[in-house]
Amino acid sequence: MRSINFSFKLFLAQAFICLLFSPITSYAGWKYYDTSSNDDVFFYDDASVEKNGPIVKLWAVTDSKRRDETGALSNRSKLVIDCANQSYGMTFLSSYSENGLKGNSLFNDYTSGKMYPIAPTSSMKKLSNIVCK
Repeated sequence: MRSINFSFKLFLAQAFICLLFSPITSYAGWKYYDTSSNDDVFFYDDASVEKNGPIVKLWAVTDSKRRDETGALSNRSKLVIDCANQSYGMTFLSSYSENGLKGNSLFNDYTSGKMYPIAPTSSMKKLSNIVCK
């Protein structure tokens, strides 16, 4: 019984040390890819990336320091990236009152999916460089 107690305490100590020194991100399973000049932080869900030729679809999250016109601090969007034509669109958007997709759900709707050019020095360019490989 004494060795089991010691083993359990050792396990707890090791688990605590791992948690203490492991990097913590805002979202489990989400990968950070950029921070904008106005401190918006961008993540994408690597597990959601679907490639069909030059077209890539994925889920992304933006956390902001300042509320937008709807009062949102966090947005989750379904993006479409056309790697061949360097353009992107959004097909779904949901907004939340707090960072980390928390708080009140303020908006959930399908969007037009209209495509826009990807600016060469934008956060979207950084994301396209990752997912269009």
